[in-house]
Amino acid sequence: MAKMTRILGGLTVLGGGAVLVALVGLGWATMRVVNLRNTQAYSVSVEFLKKSPAVRAQVGDDAQINPLVWGDVDSRLDGTGTARLYHVITSSKGARIVTVELVKKDDMWAAKGASGDNDGKAFTVDAGPPTAQMPHDPAKSIEAVARGDEDYAKSDYVAAMAEYEQAVSLDPNNPAAWLGRGKANGRRGEAERAVADLEQAVELAPGSADAWEALSWARLHSGRDKQALEALNKLLELRPGDARALGMRADANSKLGDMPAAKADADLACRGGDSFACNLQQRLR
Repeated sequence: MAKMTRILGGLTVLGGGAVLVALVGLGWATMRVVNLRNTQAYSVSVEFLKKSPAVRAQVGDDAQINPLVWGDVDSRLDGTGTARLYHVITSSKGARIVTVELVKKDDMWAAKGASGDNDGKAFTVDAGPPTAQMPHDPAKSIEAVARGDEDYAKSDYVAAMAEYEQAVSLDPNNPAAWLGRGKANGRRGEAERAVADLEQAVELAPGSADAWEALSWARLHSGRDKQALEALNKLLELRPGDARALGMRADANSKLGDMPAAKADADLACRGGDSFACNLQQRLR
């Protein structure tokens, strides 16, 4: 029997449905959040929250599921199990915690229902028919990623996102699914979601230069310049002398005020044929 418990430190619920999340020991908490998101129970829970009209009626049609999640997953060797996952939901109504109860039977997870707080009033939602139930199928996840990649190449990011979402649901352990979804989120202007997805991709595949490149780009475009620099250093370990990576690192260093490092990287990247770095080189002179 495998049991996982994930708890975020410093969680406080305020009146009126507002939620204040203070992460105590950020690295510790993030590790546990990432690990919990790497479960089939999490995929089923998110799918249920997205598709349930009753949940949307409580949290608002503009509600978004925050990457933060914690709780318990108890998965047994006989194909049964239970889980309780706590999600942070944000909308125009504010932020609140929604709890999803799940049950596992015949190696398949299904949502039993959800509960939470709406403007200070507790609510409970039944799942109804187990529409959120889905199998774990790595082979079909790979196929969905391939279809998503084709749509992405055609700049059809909406269609690509649908395929990548399905790929993640079919196999949360597939780094290519998280990579594709992160890149699609980035192209759709969803920088925060892109970063969360791509951090999951590098967690699952730390040796993937493509994942580190996409994460570097997403962090730069979401104002996380210091974190972008860390990702770019990792990328350049995997791809020494890569002109695009050097150009992005020059950009990060310039934003962080390290002009000598920015100029050195821009010069190398420009000589390597990166046009962005050549333009940046001119501005840094």
